[in-house]
Amino acid sequence: YSIIKKVNLALFTSEEDIGAISRTSAGKKKSADLKKTSRGLNTLNSPSFIISLCLAVLFSVIFVWLCLSIQSNGEVNSFDPFTILEIDSGAALKEIKKAY
Repeated sequence: YSIIKKVNLALFTSEEDIGAISRTSAGKKKSADLKKTSRGLNTLNSPSFIISLCLAVLFSVIFVWLCLSIQSNGEVNSFDPFTILEIDSGAALKEIKKAY
């Protein structure tokens, strides 16, 4: 949420929101400086924003990977020796040793 909020503030804020309303020439210069520091992609260049963005991307990739790892029946893919040996899961010990 804070990442979206910071991007929204950097790109879509109005002059009134940042207090850059001017009536005089000196005020216009101050408002121009305020616009430069309060708006644009340069405001997103802080280390805390970059770290937050990287962590959000990392956790999103992990989440997608976990979702793709789950089978259609809702179980996580796991090691199943019975399917590898091509025997029934209730097979007797002799059948397991023979298949091995």
